[in-house]
Amino acid sequence: MQRSRWLWRAIAAVSVSFTLLFVAGFAYAVKTVVAPHGLIRPVADAREEAPFEGENSLEIVALGDSLTFGYGDSTGQGYVGRLRALLEEQADVPAHVVGNFAVNGYTTEQVTADLKDREGIAEALRRADIVLMTAGGNDLVRLGDEIDVEAFEENIPETQAHIREILATIRDITPKAHIYYIGLYNPFIEYAEIEGTSLAVQAWNAAVFEALTPLPNATFVPTFDLFQHGGGRFLSSDRYHPNDEGYARIAERLAQLMK
Repeated sequence: MQRSRWLWRAIAAVSVSFTLLFVAGFAYAVKTVVAPHGLIRPVADAREEAPFEGENSLEIVALGDSLTFGYGDSTGQGYVGRLRALLEEQADVPAHVVGNFAVNGYTTEQVTADLKDREGIAEALRRADIVLMTAGGNDLVRLGDEIDVEAFEENIPETQAHIREILATIRDITPKAHIYYIGLYNPFIEYAEIEGTSLAVQAWNAAVFEALTPLPNATFVPTFDLFQHGGGRFLSSDRYHPNDEGYARIAERLAQLMK
């Protein structure tokens, strides 16, 4: 009888532990969507060394949404941190992320507002050799909403106009830094029931390429092909953001373009 009571107490304790774990995980997920500002990374990441300055170093600034924040990467590096390590090895000079100002869920309008008002961004951009950016995906489709290809395509012109404004603002602040815009891949490519997503994503990528073309030192970075074949294995559990391997592929593509 005593052994039976002990067994039931153990089962109850395990059940409570799992329940608390589930609640904590759910709360974190809700916080990510509802209050993304709570997940903003500091201007100088504590995991980085002291900032390097001078001609013999590379200074990196990152802007945009969850893809630049690195959501879905279990290591927390995202493509930004992974690229920093690759560049340091490739260029044989110190490389430092001055600031990753990307925020989960950000739209192009929010990126534009931050460029004008958020403390520290302009100062970081003036130091930058490299500016990395993703923005526009949240204007065109919201994670969790039903995918509407027609609405996606209708939103392209207005979102492209916001991208032009963002690029112009960055270029005004930092005339010499090289801007890299990381293009969209299609996370829905394996959903045969959703037609036209690949064409819509490519139309958006073409619109961004057009916006970048007039600017000096600005490069569009294609990622569509990196996730096109068997792309599901490069996505995180939400089937939208890249996983560790997906972010590694984006970082490697960037490093190749910077050689």
